[in-house]
Amino acid sequence: AGDAVQAGEGDLGTGKEAVTVENQNQAETHQNNDSVSQSEPEAQQNVPESQQEEPEAAWPEYFEPGRYEGVPNEVYHAANGISSTQVKDARVSLMYFNARHVEKTIVKERSPVLDMGNLVHALALQPENLEAEFSVEPEIPEGAFTTTATLREFIDAHNASL
Repeated sequence: AGDAVQAGEGDLGTGKEAVTVENQNQAETHQNNDSVSQSEPEAQQNVPESQQEEPEAAWPEYFEPGRYEGVPNEVYHAANGISSTQVKDARVSLMYFNARHVEKTIVKERSPVLDMGNLVHALALQPENLEAEFSVEPEIPEGAFTTTATLREFIDAHNASL
């Protein structure tokens, strides 16, 4: 015990940190505890593993020129740089450009053309997000009851045939 090296001190000969007597005593105590607990069965707990959510990708505030894969559409359109739409708006007037893109006092109106562009973007570049961002109107079969009037008409025709 006289040659024991304290925690954090190293053996000068090897340059490695020496194992302390304290740590050896803890290991022996742990072994003794294991032998005692062998006679007592441990209760098995079925705890479901928690699913760790993947952290969201952090996109840079300023995009350098280059190719960036997996960029969400919102991030792409909010990124720095000048889009063709911004150039067209600046050609209308710089006040219009400022109001629409800088101060954002002119609200961007939705249109079927923009919706189609977003759909094509999602189909081509982000097909995994398609179901989350878009819904397809179901095809209604011919003869289906779509209003109360068509349902009443069917009921009246059925009752008349009885």
